[in-house]
Amino acid sequence: MAGQEVTFTATVKTNGSPTGTVTFTAGDTILGAAALAGKTASLSTSALAAGTYQIKAAYSGDGAVKASTSTALTQVVNTP
Repeated sequence: MAGQEVTFTATVKTNGSPTGTVTFTAGDTILGAAALAGKTASLSTSALAAGTYQIKAAYSGDGAVKASTSTALTQVVNTP
């Protein structure tokens, strides 16, 4: 529901130990960035208004692991 917190989590799939950040977007809007902890990064937000969003996670990459972007996840936020 609009105004309620939702948490997005991304996992970098690699055999290595990635470092860096993951930036979460809703369409062209940046929701925020989170540092990797192990191979995962999570971002919590309550900033989404009612509507349907295409959420993507973009990993920055590092010296050993290439940058990558996820496919879109559809997130529906209902009116309270």
